[in-house]
Amino acid sequence: MFKENIEYKQYNLFGFESRLTKKQRKYFSKSTEASFFTEVFQKINERDFACLYSNSVSRPNVPVNQLVGALILKHLNNWTYNTLFNNLTFNSLSRYAIGISDSQQDIFSEASIFNFQNRVIEYYYQTGIDLIDNVFVSITAEHIKKYEVNTSVQRGDSFLVDSNVISYSKLRLLIEVLQRLYRVLDSTDKEIVEDQISKYLSKTSGQYVFIIRKQDIEPEYRQMAEAYYLIKNLISKSKYSNEEPYANFLRVYKEYFNEKDSGKLEVKSNKESSSSHLKSPDDPEATFSSKYGQSHIGYSTHISETRHPDNEIELITDVVVSKNNVSDDKILEGRIVNMKNRMPEWAEYFADGAYGNENVDKLNKEHNITLYQSTIKGRKSEAKLRIYKEGQTLSVSCAGGQKVQVEKAIKRYKAVFDTEICKACPFRKVCRTRKSGGKLVKAQRTYYFNEKNILAHQRILNIEKIPQERRTIRSNVEATIKEMKRGMKNRKVRVRKWIRVSMHMIFTALSINMRRIHLKTTWY
Repeated sequence: MFKENIEYKQYNLFGFESRLTKKQRKYFSKSTEASFFTEVFQKINERDFACLYSNSVSRPNVPVNQLVGALILKHLNNWTYNTLFNNLTFNSLSRYAIGISDSQQDIFSEASIFNFQNRVIEYYYQTGIDLIDNVFVSITAEHIKKYEVNTSVQRGDSFLVDSNVISYSKLRLLIEVLQRLYRVLDSTDKEIVEDQISKYLSKTSGQYVFIIRKQDIEPEYRQMAEAYYLIKNLISKSKYSNEEPYANFLRVYKEYFNEKDSGKLEVKSNKESSSSHLKSPDDPEATFSSKYGQSHIGYSTHISETRHPDNEIELITDVVVSKNNVSDDKILEGRIVNMKNRMPEWAEYFADGAYGNENVDKLNKEHNITLYQSTIKGRKSEAKLRIYKEGQTLSVSCAGGQKVQVEKAIKRYKAVFDTEICKACPFRKVCRTRKSGGKLVKAQRTYYFNEKNILAHQRILNIEKIPQERRTIRSNVEATIKEMKRGMKNRKVRVRKWIRVSMHMIFTALSINMRRIHLKTTWY
């Protein structure tokens, strides 16, 4: 049964604050925990979580604002769960941060916080509603309003987040998936497949692969294919349809094997492998990506934050976790409408060269957002060809000093330049205009382009038009990225699976915003 927690609103005459000296009160009022209580804990809307609990009369729930507050507090201080519970049990400031002022009151059990997270995750998979993201949106909206944060200018960037999983070789992955499937089979099915896979059961997948010689790898693949084919055809699909190990087995069967006309399986070559194929049975949603020569199995986190010169406090306004094989421009494409609905005054966005594409350009135009990129993807125009659109009129200029009106071709546009001027142009050898004519037809140099090029050139002109000092607005976003990565070791986050990584990043973003507010509003 859901019950809202309002006990913290009642002042306790014999509580924590009442026993403080004058000097202690001074330091307490400026503490991070006091700010947390005001800026985070009291702003958590418990009613959003009522859907997780029964409507019938029963034992009431653990206070939701305490559970959510404790999780944010954990990320604020980069604590483990063990450290979190030690502080919530014995540290009066930590207890005050989540609304507990009575030293005689016990906090919730360790199981409660894990059960709560599991309920939130299960609710997301059932409904598609992310309750933790709703907490971030609502609290951030209150902070924006309270501190009059101007959201018209924002910047963004992304970073890779590796899942807390082992990096499996292909052979080890195939063995590991078989071993885990065997554990969930009933005794009858175990007898059916035991002869075929018994040699894989006496060791861990890592131990088995360690002793395999290079020349024995191909024979091992062939035996593995036989084992997969046997199990696929002898084991009842309906019996294990709700088991994750069986789902992983079917996925590996489809992604890593080719079924021949003869009815036999063959392991796919590395060239046929995809970044979306299963990389770990511990995190089936994790994908593969490579950046700066390093391999990554996990996700990509994209953040946006305010960056207006009049703001005293800059806040992270949007956090989203995606597969790491999704490009930055596709992530931004999926966030523009959501962000604009929440922040109607948003008008400028500063990002790097990876964020531009035709759909982003169209969405930005529709919602009156100007994208400023530090660089632009694609080949650099040495002759500096630029497309200008003034109302319905199009023109093209070049570094040689020409600016010509554009004509409409059959399927695209064309700009015809004066060949006499082009002959003396110092950029003629690197110019991307197309030569035509010369004998029977008048010689000319023509530049062809389409709507996509018009939008792309508008992005180039955007950054060229603004003052030099504004072109570096995006630069310091790396400092925020560093804050978001706090607590990660070897590029790995402490959790697995998309929803848990998403929750981790949202809690981290909330804690960063809270820290910024505390530092700007508290003096010592």
